[in-house]
Amino acid sequence: MLSLVVNFNYIPYQFNIETAFIHGEMDTLVNVKQVTGYEEKGKENWVWRLKKSLYGTKQAPRMWKSKLESALSSLGLMSTWSHESLFINAEKLLLLHVHVNNGFIISQSENKIIEFLTKLNSIFKLKSKKKPTQNLGYTLKWRSDKIMINQTDLITKTLQKFNMNDCKPVKTPCNGNFLNEVESGISNEVLNVTLFQQAIGSINYLAHHTRPDILFTVNQLSRYSKNQNSVTGMALRICYGTSRDQRTNVRFITNAQLRRC
Repeated sequence: MLSLVVNFNYIPYQFNIETAFIHGEMDTLVNVKQVTGYEEKGKENWVWRLKKSLYGTKQAPRMWKSKLESALSSLGLMSTWSHESLFINAEKLLLLHVHVNNGFIISQSENKIIEFLTKLNSIFKLKSKKKPTQNLGYTLKWRSDKIMINQTDLITKTLQKFNMNDCKPVKTPCNGNFLNEVESGISNEVLNVTLFQQAIGSINYLAHHTRPDILFTVNQLSRYSKNQNSVTGMALRICYGTSRDQRTNVRFITNAQLRRC
């Protein structure tokens, strides 16, 4: 979707639907106790049957998904066969990606987006913004000929979680002799396996989304998630140091040849 924004001048909008889960309509029998202090007089021991979904109930996500799909369908958007979270209106050239209650919509016509958001707002209360700077944990930087994305905030939080917020950025994720050192097992110092695996999972998420430059190193480290030593621990620190470089962004750049097609 970001590539379409850059190469075909699509206009991006983001919206957030408030209190999403309470809009779903229950299709199963669920009874709840009355909230302490708000019991109905004379019926203090009664329980209430839910007509709509409620935060904390296991049915809430499914009911919200059903409600949202029904609303989008009434507005002319249908989910694609390849991705249930991607909705399209081919006639109006609207593309919408939804994650729970967060939507990212693009079109070549801003009027069509505004018309859609106005109609959706009549069904759900929402807030919208053109060219958002934050979306699903990503930081977006808009330029005339490109879009840059990064996950600097997530990197900072992850480093703090593993007490590595003081590590310094390095130029490469690992040295050229890394694999030989690991295979030779030059150290028998055992690290915390659970902590190591959590760290691998965290940087693996970053590598697959906005940091492809550390993907190879993360892949190699994952091979030793149950048999790591101080060498893999050192490589993990180097990998984190690289990922902390806040100047690194994934860029979506205008393709001049494609635009002439």
